[in-house]
Amino acid sequence: MKTAERGTTNTNTRGSSYDRRRRKQWLCDEYGDGKGAPCFSCGKWLSNGPLLEADRIIPGILGGTYMRSNIRPACGQCNIVWGNLVKDLMAKEVQPEEIIWICIEGELPF
Repeated sequence: MKTAERGTTNTNTRGSSYDRRRRKQWLCDEYGDGKGAPCFSCGKWLSNGPLLEADRIIPGILGGTYMRSNIRPACGQCNIVWGNLVKDLMAKEVQPEEIIWICIEGELPF
């Protein structure tokens, strides 16, 4: 039985810890007040720290990177929900273009 593939490789595509800290600060500056930002999906306020995650708008499995034009702030729970949604849509053989459109819109389709 084949196991499901992860959306990313085991390589460090997220960059160094310095890169990740700078990315989180950029999310706070761009989407929030410099000290935190709201989750793009649920709106929960996240201070700049371990609860703030960079969500790739176009998922890694579909070629998305951590470029600033492709990230938005997310809480861990919403990031998991979106990751599972992409995995489920791919399992249902939904066209990649449609999955990308759903991710760009940022609204769950249910």
